Amino acid sequence: MGRVTMRDPSHPAWPDKGERTEDPTVAEKWRWQYMALAQGQIKRKQLGLPAHKTLAEAREELIAYRERHGFAAATLRNDLSAIRALADVVGWDYPLADVRVRDVQHVIDTLVDAGYSATTIQTYQVHLSHLFRWAGIRPNPARKRGSENDEGVTVPITPERDIFTWSDEEIERLRRAADEVDRERFRYARLMLETGLATGARFRELLALRWEDFDPRMRTVRIARQVDGYRGLKTRAPKSRKGRTAVVLPFFWEHYRPERGYVLPSTSGGPMHSKMAEAILKDVLKRAGLDGPGRSFHDLRRTYGRLFLEMGGWMDELQRSLGHKSIRTTEQQYGKFQEDVAAQFAVDRMYGEGRARRLRVVE
Repeated sequence: MGRVTMRDPSHPAWPDKGERTEDPTVAEKWRWQYMALAQGQIKRKQLGLPAHKTLAEAREELIAYRERHGFAAATLRNDLSAIRALADVVGWDYPLADVRVRDVQHVIDTLVDAGYSATTIQTYQVHLSHLFRWAGIRPNPARKRGSENDEGVTVPITPERDIFTWSDEEIERLRRAADEVDRERFRYARLMLETGLATGARFRELLALRWEDFDPRMRTVRIARQVDGYRGLKTRAPKSRKGRTAVVLPFFWEHYRPERGYVLPSTSGGPMHSKMAEAILKDVLKRAGLDGPGRSFHDLRRTYGRLFLEMGGWMDELQRSLGHKSIRTTEQQYGKFQEDVAAQFAVDRMYGEGRARRLRVVE
């Protein structure tokens, strides 16, 4: 049998260029890579898509696809940011099918050098991976390197740390500041704060809440929509694509109103604009002396999770109230608080007055 010469399919100018090999093992590996590339091009042809779509063309088509299918505004922004970072490396006119692992790795390394957080870099990698998967490009050049995949990108690992929540003392400071803001500037600062803390709604879900969503008898709220910030002040399905029923924490009901309409309305009667809501929260945080990097509406949602568990809720109940698809997500983020609650129960049993009396009898 004669010698087999193959070029490396990972080269951008392949098959005209690329490192050669005559090693049968390497040639076989490259042959399968070639077949994967060819199958991706056949799929594109069957779908009526051009074989050599540029990065700029892919961006426009992906965003149009996301919009048609109702993806969240944050998803579209992350798509655009990730694709822009890739364009800084290869250029907007570069064929999408020619992007290789080393190009995506260059994007990641550039972000690392620029001081981006590991979480942000992971988000970029995920969105680039979605881009190539959506385009039918195989193998996916944005795939992660793993134990069974030695040809992928290396992404920084996010250091494990406890999620941020407001303490009970900080909540009281926020309440006093919100009351001050209401007296001097706005009308809804305190109501916004209490609703966020008591429902665990995401920011855009919070803005879309209506009074009729609350069930005072069952002590729950139906979260079935969110404000679509990408298209203006219209509402659409929440992030999970379907509604959920969340447990409302007890302190909310003194603020409840048996009315109809948005809980946080605009002057026109529609949902409050997100920029107005953010301005209100920023003012509250500054007055409370709690403003700082990373502080946002999502801290109210996280604090809801802590309070939920400390008030006696179970982890699976919290999962459903928060709308997490997997309970593993809830456990990873809020497991510490469940452990703290369990430890406190043990302390109460051991150090409670009844236990102390029993110890004195034994002595």
